[in-house]
Amino acid sequence: MRYVVVLFALIAASSFVPIANGGIVEYTSGHADIGLAYEGNGDLHLHYHFGTSAIVNGITGVDFELDPDQAYVRVGDANRTLIATVAPLGVVNAPVWRLPNTDIFGRPFLGNATEELASVVVTPASFSSAGMRLTGFSGPGAFALYEFDLDANLITHFQSNNGIDAFDSVSLGIGTHAHYIWGFSEAGLYELTIEGFANGIDEFGTAVNLTDTGTFLFAVGDATAVPEPSSIALLSLFGAGVFVLRRRFKRIENTDASV
Repeated sequence: MRYVVVLFALIAASSFVPIANGGIVEYTSGHADIGLAYEGNGDLHLHYHFGTSAIVNGITGVDFELDPDQAYVRVGDANRTLIATVAPLGVVNAPVWRLPNTDIFGRPFLGNATEELASVVVTPASFSSAGMRLTGFSGPGAFALYEFDLDANLITHFQSNNGIDAFDSVSLGIGTHAHYIWGFSEAGLYELTIEGFANGIDEFGTAVNLTDTGTFLFAVGDATAVPEPSSIALLSLFGAGVFVLRRRFKRIENTDASV
């Protein structure tokens, strides 16, 4: 694994992002992605990548990565709007919460990315296709990931209210970066289990079909509280409350450093 280990005291003021709630941070605005990377030896890694414009626990200007269970997305009431019809959410003349597919100041701008799979600096493998699937869902309302094409036609990638099946999938080209609309019909906590997949030739010349799965937490509405996660243990070192951030050696030429 090519990781840089970043250690710091939770009580110290620094440029890094302090982990709260027993080891989970809140992403509230700016550019971030759910990305795919290859670590070698058959290890595909599904993760958050926070660019320097992302605000995480109130701090910005830091480029870093976290595993899915180390962060959650706050879909605040600034993202709430009354809409006539949102077909994949089953909503008619009702308010919905939406993360936009354009960068709007003060809101999360969450994308899906595979740049790392195309970088010869990052990966020794050669990939031909990749994507993400919704494989599990829980929440108080409906969720959908969708977009509109240039002719204003609706394209739905993930949709929770008609059952989770093989159609809940989005293909991502290798070395690409995409933004879609994330829609939620009710306030509350949503857990989206996403499987990332990539197909190609590994560093040993063997054809591979790789997957990695993570559960991503979305807190929809300003008043929705996030309980302390039982699955995340805060790492204590040297008696000072120090923890580890996973971050790969890489750099892809990218103006916002998002992957």
